[in-house]
Amino acid sequence: MSSESGHWFRTQVLLIGYSMVVWIGGLKSIRLFLWDTLKLELFYIGGHCKSSGHCCKGLNIVVGGDRIETIRQFEAACVSNPSYSRFLPQINHGTISHFECRCLSSENRCGDYLGRPKICRDYPHSMFIHHGYIFAGCGYTVLPKRFSRRLWIPRNIRHSLDVIRSINSRA
Repeated sequence: MSSESGHWFRTQVLLIGYSMVVWIGGLKSIRLFLWDTLKLELFYIGGHCKSSGHCCKGLNIVVGGDRIETIRQFEAACVSNPSYSRFLPQINHGTISHFECRCLSSENRCGDYLGRPKICRDYPHSMFIHHGYIFAGCGYTVLPKRFSRRLWIPRNIRHSLDVIRSINSRA
């Protein structure tokens, strides 16, 4: 089996498997894993950093698949991962709406680039995996992968993929 055929087959199996897990109401952790894997099979990220600072000013921290929304959750996350203490929670209506990084310079450059945490090193992939989009104007774009054979996309996930395409076409 050629590499391209193997990629098509693997992606098709993931699409069907994810659809079945959603249909039977499978475990959240399995569903999230399959969805994240599917996104990486169907899309790729192109471009380069334009030093816009968007990734450092509108950061969301996800721990165990859940976004941190309270100070208590943030404090617990800082205990388990001290590098998170560089982020300043931005409170809106009593919950954390996002974080801003203390290390961002006025030129939108990281003041601790070599010591930056994994969440920063993994951008834009981490943002796309956890949220399905990347920040507009950052220089990166999410693009659909092309397949030589047509994929069968189950109806129960077609809308989600269309939303990802739509959101990222504006980036």
